[in-house]
Amino acid sequence: MEANTWGLLQAVVPARKTEPERHVHPRTLLAKNPYTPTSTLAQAIMHSSVLLTELVVVREWLHETAPQPQHPEATTGYWKFTKHNVMQALHTGSGIREGLVKELDPDEVMGSEKSLAQALYSFVRAGRLDEAVGSRRKAHQPWRAPSIRGSLLFQWRAIANEQRDDDGIDDAEDAEGWQGNPRRKQWKSTCARAALNPNLPDPERILYAALAPCPQTFSVLKSACRTWEDHLWAQISILCEEKQTAEMIELGGGFWDGGLAVLENMPSAPSREEDAAEEEEWEREATSTLETLGSVHVEDGPTADHAFHVSQLAIILDRTSSLLETFSAGLQDGNFDPESSE
Repeated sequence: MEANTWGLLQAVVPARKTEPERHVHPRTLLAKNPYTPTSTLAQAIMHSSVLLTELVVVREWLHETAPQPQHPEATTGYWKFTKHNVMQALHTGSGIREGLVKELDPDEVMGSEKSLAQALYSFVRAGRLDEAVGSRRKAHQPWRAPSIRGSLLFQWRAIANEQRDDDGIDDAEDAEGWQGNPRRKQWKSTCARAALNPNLPDPERILYAALAPCPQTFSVLKSACRTWEDHLWAQISILCEEKQTAEMIELGGGFWDGGLAVLENMPSAPSREEDAAEEEEWEREATSTLETLGSVHVEDGPTADHAFHVSQLAIILDRTSSLLETFSAGLQDGNFDPESSE
């Protein structure tokens, strides 16, 4: 935990100590190019918000420090052929051939699907979507790959007006071909409906809630949170996703989210004062949400009031000065054991 805390400090503090770089406002990007891909817009939205940029960094830290994802044994799908042979024998009355099972255990099949869904969730929790896709191929379930890759933002560098490398050398596929999901908005809605569907197994619902986190599915995602870090990851994932979504809606989404209608009715740009007021309001809401982590109940691992968790939350909320002052006063008053690692 101490090493992770130092890692968090190293991740967020440098940016706080330096002057932020100037980036093109997302509305300027759309004004110049209404066909700007959503990935480019998302980057511009992130750069326009200091807090959102920091939360993305914290989310990456949570991915790096997450437990190693599960690697379930690959299933070959042979049970489907067994089922076919059993059903054919029953329908034809020819009898089941010697050595073939007479019935399938539905619990075994459901248990296998549950294990695979839980493994996929562990990959998402660790931010390793590419490995999640690869694991589905090994498990002979390639059809799951598109549902996972749907979370990737649409990217097309050839039309993005992005700055290229100084040497002028670009990968041909990256420069000319598109990647990601151009219909991510619809994909996200589908994931939310799946997460809220009580007819689906809980591991499946949790997986979809993790892929497309939002306030509506928070209770589903929260049910999978065992540690304090899990709860922090869930809250920050929702904050980041909702901020991006809200900003994209205010922008009209561009062509890829809003279609031709957006091109004909581009929303007017808010004033700098309105932008600042909206950002301050969101920062207050985000801070209030993160403060709940100070008392959240955890099932496994150190509790929310553990010294390192208190320190990590203070670092994220940019309250390290008050944390050090409280710690110093506690040492002077004899509230802490100087010999304790905590």
